[in-house]
Amino acid sequence: LKTLYTNACSSDCAYCINSAHTRETYSYTPDELARVFHQLYLRNFVQGLFLSSAMGRDQGTTMGEMIDAVEILRTKYAYKGYVHLKILPGSSRYHIQRAVHLANRVSLNVEEPSGSRLSELSTTKDYGIDILRRQAWVKDLNSQLPSGQATQFIVGATEETDWEIISRMSQLYEEMLMRRIHYSAFEPIPETKLQSRRAAPAWRGHRLYQVDWLYRVYHYPVREIREALIDDFLPNMDPKIILARLFLESPMEINEASREELLRVPGIGPLSAKRILSLRNDGIRIQSRRQLAEIGVVLPRAQPFLKVNGNYQATLKGWF
Repeated sequence: LKTLYTNACSSDCAYCINSAHTRETYSYTPDELARVFHQLYLRNFVQGLFLSSAMGRDQGTTMGEMIDAVEILRTKYAYKGYVHLKILPGSSRYHIQRAVHLANRVSLNVEEPSGSRLSELSTTKDYGIDILRRQAWVKDLNSQLPSGQATQFIVGATEETDWEIISRMSQLYEEMLMRRIHYSAFEPIPETKLQSRRAAPAWRGHRLYQVDWLYRVYHYPVREIREALIDDFLPNMDPKIILARLFLESPMEINEASREELLRVPGIGPLSAKRILSLRNDGIRIQSRRQLAEIGVVLPRAQPFLKVNGNYQATLKGWF
């Protein structure tokens, strides 16, 4: 169940429908939310709870009631399943401690890569204090969170570049021990201050997810990822392919490459790299591209960058 505790909001985020004060507002009570979720859970309609909220009258009251709802679930209804609980900007340390104690994952959205960018969207949030400081408090309690903390960027709501987002992304992973970061392409909503702003292309968020994967899973250095950008923006092309063309000087022999080298090849992921190395450890050499396909390698992406027993695709079409 993914739901807002309330859609009433005292904040003024320029992109958000909850900042438009012409619509009706609704709110749960803690008992009501817990009871509704419990009934849905008993009927197998839902398997977990994702509880977010607008700010309500003030973030302290709203955050306290959201936490009370989860506490009722955990105690009165003995619910032991998954809960993702949003932390509202500016929440108190006490509320954050309670949230971490009750939830499996918490998240507080950064929305933008810097305070100056966020100030273009909202006059009520302080980037350093209301967001980054609270994320640091969560990090200090990270050992108590089974699924860690997450955050989200709104991509294209301002004139921010992809490099700004990627730079902040790496800081959040390293300094805040972020478990996951999400990227949502901006779409204008009627009755908001940004209703006339052009929507960000959906592919931009997709390319940022791919860069995130390169950084978080494949451990590409940020300085190398930057080489895939043009004027600080990602082109609409798989960044792993761009970087392979830039840094792989010649096709590599599949039967000799290390795990790190294999993961540099488009079309080879952690699982297929593990299978290749497992065959090698068993004394089995890969003899054909059919074997690679059976292992799970995506051949159209991988074969321009690979040799199989010294043979490789040598046409220009394979590179371009």
